[in-house]
Amino acid sequence: MIREENKNNPKNEQKQQKKLATYTLGCKVNQYETQALIEMFENAGYVSVSIDEGADVLIINTCTVTSMSDRKSRQMIRKARKLNPMAVVAVTGCYAQLSPEEVKKIKGVQVVAGTSQRHRLLDAVEAVLPMQESPVVLVKSHPKGEAFEPLSVTKTNEMTRAYVKIQDGCNQFCSYCIIPYARGSIRSRDKIEVVQEVKRLVKHGYQEVVLTGIHLASYGKEKKNSHELIDLLESIDKIEGLKRLRLGSLEPTLMQIDFVERLMKLTTLCQHFHLSLQSGCNKTLKAMNRKYTTEDYELAVNLIRQIYPTAAITTDIIVGFPGETDEDFNRSLAFAQKIGFTDVHVFRYSAREGTPAALFEAQVAEEVKTKRSKRLAMAVDTMKAQYLVQFIGREIDVLIEKVSSLDEHYMEGHTRHYVRVLIPFEKKLLQHEVKVRITDADKDHCKGVLLI
Repeated sequence: MIREENKNNPKNEQKQQKKLATYTLGCKVNQYETQALIEMFENAGYVSVSIDEGADVLIINTCTVTSMSDRKSRQMIRKARKLNPMAVVAVTGCYAQLSPEEVKKIKGVQVVAGTSQRHRLLDAVEAVLPMQESPVVLVKSHPKGEAFEPLSVTKTNEMTRAYVKIQDGCNQFCSYCIIPYARGSIRSRDKIEVVQEVKRLVKHGYQEVVLTGIHLASYGKEKKNSHELIDLLESIDKIEGLKRLRLGSLEPTLMQIDFVERLMKLTTLCQHFHLSLQSGCNKTLKAMNRKYTTEDYELAVNLIRQIYPTAAITTDIIVGFPGETDEDFNRSLAFAQKIGFTDVHVFRYSAREGTPAALFEAQVAEEVKTKRSKRLAMAVDTMKAQYLVQFIGREIDVLIEKVSSLDEHYMEGHTRHYVRVLIPFEKKLLQHEVKVRITDADKDHCKGVLLI
């Protein structure tokens, strides 16, 4: 805290600023919300520091998608408190929303906010008394018809790519997922607000925007407007200075012909589609309470590839879901290979207390899940390599983002297909889109040379 003898010394003005540290667990939506909170506090005079720099205020944004996520959240809260024994500790996010009483009991927590009261966090933190032991709890249940919470950003940690949250909540209630209980019903951000935020980000130098949400395909559905999402995309596409528009995770059911025909006219749209699958076996999809079949999924992919033949199709697949037999898994694996994904996030099923699937019979043994995930991961490596090799010899635009984490003599960035590309280091090219000829490819990335 600020010492009294420094109070009126101009030389110590920077030291007098209260320090804010944050830590985020979980998804891109959480990351966006943390950035919005950082800006809220910075606008009130706080300065952001890392979690080990002696902060005055700590905000831990938690995740609850699995029981392991809950445990990691608790561990991080305790670690942050240990590193900053005098800080005011505020815990927010999905774990705080679902388990506020558990969070209250963690020693040193002074403010608990869930997934709908973040706009009150600054006032709550500043009202905390020194050494206050009884936490302030802001958690409220999500009422039906609630409005989208007013959070916004003007910058992100990345220099070229910015995430913009346009939607919250989920009405799907998949049998393995706790998030509808943590986030409430679907609600959409006003189109004008989204467009204004994208314009601000472009003005600050961001060249690529990624739209994100808890269930992006539900954007506008609570307003009974089936065209709300594509209307928004068309408005964003017209923003001067925006080079790339990328979409977060989508449902295959969204890919209807009228939607895709309007999609293909967007000049900024990236040819990368993350279509949620979860399983390539219809029996498992039904048990998961997913709202489509593998036949529906394949139709969606074929429709995309008719318009964008080299489009990157990525997805998520869960292995070891309760009741998944060897035959079911083999069917899921074969379907993934038939689609030919660019990349797959492979998850071993983890029972989440409070979800129907946690009570299902025929839970799959951990060693079986491990074997299946390894088999699927090997198949994914093959699919990725097959996808990337097609770019060898091609000229393609790459948005250079940073010095490569693989080799300091290279820079790296991504194509519109979200293909990671390395080129020889040349500092002046950072944060610029350049034309590159691809010379080599492996299962993770491509290498190329700059075209003058």
